[in-house]
Amino acid sequence: MSGKKVIYDAKKDAYYGKPYIDADEMRQRDMPDGSRKPFRYVHGGFEGTRAKFVFCFPVKEDYRGRFYQYLCPFPGPDEEIASLGRSGEDDTIAFCLSNGAYFIETNMESSAAFGGHPDPQKVWKSSAAAAEYSRQVAQAYYGCGRPYGYVFGGSGGGYKTIACIENTNAWDGACPFVIGSPYSLPNTITLHVQGMRTLRHAMGKIVDALDAGGSGDMYEGLTEDEAKMLREITLMGFPPRAWFMEAAGRWDDGSLPVLMPGIRQKDPEYFRDFWEKPGYLGTEPGSNALRDRLQFKSRVVSVHLPGEKAEETGEYSNGVDTAWKKSLVDGSSPGGGSVSEGGQHQLRDRRGGRKEYAFGGYQGQLHHHRHVLWHGRYGGGIKVHPFRRCGDIGQFRLHSGSVLLPPPGSAGCRLPRMGPVP
Repeated sequence: MSGKKVIYDAKKDAYYGKPYIDADEMRQRDMPDGSRKPFRYVHGGFEGTRAKFVFCFPVKEDYRGRFYQYLCPFPGPDEEIASLGRSGEDDTIAFCLSNGAYFIETNMESSAAFGGHPDPQKVWKSSAAAAEYSRQVAQAYYGCGRPYGYVFGGSGGGYKTIACIENTNAWDGACPFVIGSPYSLPNTITLHVQGMRTLRHAMGKIVDALDAGGSGDMYEGLTEDEAKMLREITLMGFPPRAWFMEAAGRWDDGSLPVLMPGIRQKDPEYFRDFWEKPGYLGTEPGSNALRDRLQFKSRVVSVHLPGEKAEETGEYSNGVDTAWKKSLVDGSSPGGGSVSEGGQHQLRDRRGGRKEYAFGGYQGQLHHHRHVLWHGRYGGGIKVHPFRRCGDIGQFRLHSGSVLLPPPGSAGCRLPRMGPVP
């Protein structure tokens, strides 16, 4: 029988015993209702560690004795400042200030946003240390008793939230949400992308049939392939009325770019077998997979080295739906980075003309840190994606609407052969 579980007490840990503050000033926050609120901004860390934190305190007359601490799904080395860029209804700092709470965010002592922490316990230990030190600062500032503290986060941040509340005594409550599981990941996302491809011409029909005044029969007017796909994805749990987003032209493959490298590691042969072995849809004559497979040659327009800045999109990247996008920008994802995303890929064709082709879904896990620039759909900016340099770059082949492959015989290229999203 195992011994009694030990609950971590950050106040007794000498490793986090030397906090420091390197910024302490009053600032103004633009609120969702158009007003502005003053708050005290504190930035610091713990000597001898990588841990850093930000505290945002409401003015004394607004404080109600509590704090909320946000845990990002994929914390990077400077994650403590990530929420400063949020605005509108996604602004967690504004939410805290409006509800009499001070806000905490840390980098969880991270050295890279992706690839796992060498010491996973530091995620909740450093978070707890920041929470406990914030109480000291708050008590000195407000002249109050012990502040109540609550930790929250979604997706990967949800798992971190559970780890925090189960292993430490730093918080009085926790709110983990949208927790991933083997039953939801990656199936919900891969099937959704497959549905977008197969149902792309039927979205409007489905939504109209289910809308007020519609026939109520969402299968009416669909082809056999479309009906089968709609039935499968509906049985999987996707609500048919939710296709209104795609019907309105909002296409999003979600966190598929982050998940696909892991899927390929677990079942690498699938992505070759799909196109080559009888029994798979990719080898079946007349299948929609073969029909939708695109293959042509083109050249990458521009290549940039690590450290060169891409055009900013103005989009924050520490939310549940956005944190994974850091892997597409900073090259810090597992295995050296994964290339993905839909949008307008600007390529130069073999006749020298420039064209734009729209693609969505997974492109493949690529290694080493070279970058392709392309125009993404998020904010119209330029995204940067890592890929391996193949000699003088040469020509590449875009394949299945979502996959970047080298042409046959490209020396030195270590790009994986990929099929469509399963």
